Amino acid sequence: RSKENLYLGNLNTLLSLSTLAYDCSNSMDKGEFGQNEARLVLNDIENNIKGLLTSNPDNCFSLPLRSVLGECGQAAQGIIYSKNLRKIQIAIADILINLKLY
Repeated sequence: RSKENLYLGNLNTLLSLSTLAYDCSNSMDKGEFGQNEARLVLNDIENNIKGLLTSNPDNCFSLPLRSVLGECGQAAQGIIYSKNLRKIQIAIADILINLKLY
């Protein structure tokens, strides 16, 4: 039962992070968010992914989470564009859609 609760929590967190990335990229496209706001959102996503990795060091979530963390690291290296947040959003959505739970 605790594994089920962990996985449900993971999926809910990932859905929230995907929505956060989506909303941020839309706000950047509209000119409502600049670099500071984008960095805060990216930091939030990265910290949450790190937290998920701490809770899921070796299960079906581990590899995809590490991949998203790499995407976050790449995006943070320079100017953040809305396309960077969209790429992260899609990577997170891909986990939600394609993850095989075990």
